[in-house]
Amino acid sequence: MLDSKKEVRVRLHSATLTGEMLLDGQRIAFRAEIDGQKVDAWFDPTKDGQIVDRWLAFRALDRWIDDNLRG
Repeated sequence: MLDSKKEVRVRLHSATLTGEMLLDGQRIAFRAEIDGQKVDAWFDPTKDGQIVDRWLAFRALDRWIDDNLRG
């Protein structure tokens, strides 16, 4: 059991992520496949039917993956 704050780094080699991101006030559902440095992502239209800027969403998700999951 960890009873004190420890610094931990995790580097993912492969993963499948599904979830939502909040980007510029839009809630965007996504599915992403990580394979080494390669990321493929799919984005659903918002709940009100708007098509999201997929390139902007991809860059934001890729940056988040870089900052949080690539050690």
